Amino acid sequence: SGRGNLGSNAQGSLGEHCWDYQKPAFQPMTTILQTIPLVRIFDEQKAREYYCDWLGFQIDWEHRFEEGMPLYMQVSLGNLTLHLSEHAGDCTPGGKVFLRCTGLRAWQEELAAKNYKYYRPSVEDAFWGGICMYLTDPFGNKLLFSENEPTFINQYQRSSTF
Repeated sequence: SGRGNLGSNAQGSLGEHCWDYQKPAFQPMTTILQTIPLVRIFDEQKAREYYCDWLGFQIDWEHRFEEGMPLYMQVSLGNLTLHLSEHAGDCTPGGKVFLRCTGLRAWQEELAAKNYKYYRPSVEDAFWGGICMYLTDPFGNKLLFSENEPTFINQYQRSSTF
């Protein structure tokens, strides 16, 4: 039936395995082809300088409802696509996007060589066994690039830092 039954031990209290639950087979209604995070921006020029000039994203397309209205644009870097939006209701600034990648050390060296005025990225050891690079854009949004997927993460080591 897919419904759980709360079980008890001989003394009438809940045991260690108190749920007798059969998870129904998942049958998606649709197929997700791509996930594209929305990132809130406040200044078009700063966004272009950070995402395009420094990080190396290319602009795929731009949209405004009319002249003088907020910008909504798509940028991409390899397989990563982001939507950058000046629209107040689209998303909240200060979010974090976790990105799995390869070639992180080489890319960090490339970014450092550009001598970006506002940021000096570094690669750090991650508690989950890989390496990572944290980037924060001029609007408070965080991009966490991570390399080397761990084979096991102890459930007690998980934290809200990712």
